[in-house]
Amino acid sequence: MPKEEVAEVVRERKTILAIDDVLTTLTLIRKILEKDYDVCLAKSADSALYILNNTGVDLILLDMEMPTMSGLDFMGRLRESKNHYYNKMPIIFVTSHGTKDILVKVTKSGANDFIVKPVNPKIILQKVAAILRHGKKELSPHDYLLKQLHLMTIACKSGNNARIEKLAAELKTIKYNYGTDSQIDIVCRKALNFDYPAAIRIINTLLKHNLYNTTLNSGDDD
Repeated sequence: MPKEEVAEVVRERKTILAIDDVLTTLTLIRKILEKDYDVCLAKSADSALYILNNTGVDLILLDMEMPTMSGLDFMGRLRESKNHYYNKMPIIFVTSHGTKDILVKVTKSGANDFIVKPVNPKIILQKVAAILRHGKKELSPHDYLLKQLHLMTIACKSGNNARIEKLAAELKTIKYNYGTDSQIDIVCRKALNFDYPAAIRIINTLLKHNLYNTTLNSGDDD
């Protein structure tokens, strides 16, 4: 299989995570997006982090003004994470103030874009689609591998055997095309043999160190 086709093996609906402390805003966003995307909703940073740890999120719609932790602080937490999957997550801010000040803050923060409330269905659909298309073109083999490892962790936690089989096939294809670490084979074997804790443990090590090269050896090949 040609290298450029690696990211095309698993074709699924993208998942959008909307974070806002106002339920009516979340409900509206879900109504706008649910025809084309799987939509997860969170009213707090803690709920959002739980979803991120247990769901394969592709893009975040993030309210800027929230109690306890602002949208800017939440994004900063993700960007500073050692988990490559988190610190490259596409983010669109959703704000009540479309001022020049806000535009400067969004630009400096490293967010991908922003949307002004009240949310316009056409604008949100266009911006989400554009960023997901751009991310697909720019996704490197390394980044794609790390994303698939993260998704394998989620599948192992849920015991989703059908999903595990698809991800194992995908990971083996990536390893074949790019000569990645032998740990990938071990992860697949452990997961396919229902040894989920061992598979998750190896993946966590790979994600923590942002590695997949031949220098890493967990000694878990049994």
